[in-house]
Amino acid sequence: MKKQLICTLLCMSMLLASSLPAFAAKTTTEPLEEPEVKPLVQAETFETPYAPLCFVDKKGNPVQGLVFSEPTLTRFTDINGLNEIDAAAATGLYDGGYTGKEKVDFSKPIAFSVTNPTNYETKKYNVRLDDDKTTKLVWDKETPAQSIAKKKEKVSFRVVDQNGKPVSDAQFVLPSQQFLLPTDVNGRTYYYGEPFEMYNVELHYTDSKGNDQYLTKLVTVRDSHLKNGKLSITFKVTV
Repeated sequence: MKKQLICTLLCMSMLLASSLPAFAAKTTTEPLEEPEVKPLVQAETFETPYAPLCFVDKKGNPVQGLVFSEPTLTRFTDINGLNEIDAAAATGLYDGGYTGKEKVDFSKPIAFSVTNPTNYETKKYNVRLDDDKTTKLVWDKETPAQSIAKKKEKVSFRVVDQNGKPVSDAQFVLPSQQFLLPTDVNGRTYYYGEPFEMYNVELHYTDSKGNDQYLTKLVTVRDSHLKNGKLSITFKVTV
């Protein structure tokens, strides 16, 4: 009886031992499923509906330095009085989440405002625009150049190319992201704000190939410079 019990226990032990590997095999981790990789979906792009404009004074001369009152980057009229207005912004399409599928109705007048940034004088327009041809408009108020000429406390900034020739429509950015008027036919523009010390003034310009270029220069403008009105700071660029 004792031998029979021992034999039975031995058999059970052997059976248990033989089942362990099988059990272990069943409990080993199964190969992980590879996560599904979905292709990136590119954001849908759309073309902003710009309408070209040309601003002239009462004598028909182009007016440089006017800005549109729109919620985008500061856009000045250039030396020829030209600029483009974002028609979608002017008509309020951005307010409803513009997707590019909405169309600007150019058959109806579009209301927008234009400002002289040197004296903050603003004029409202309500005219029909065209996205294919330039619309000429008259600015019958004081021009930015006339406003600058009246200011006595100012510092001159000038841009010349590698041959010493003036560069027009270059754009300076000064402290507090203050944009100066674009440089005129003589390559000049003027600063009439607060004095500042050792600030990296930014200059943005377009080279002869139509590429946007950028450079910086450490500049100091003191109160005495502004009051004297004779300081001229020159940036030399390669166009």
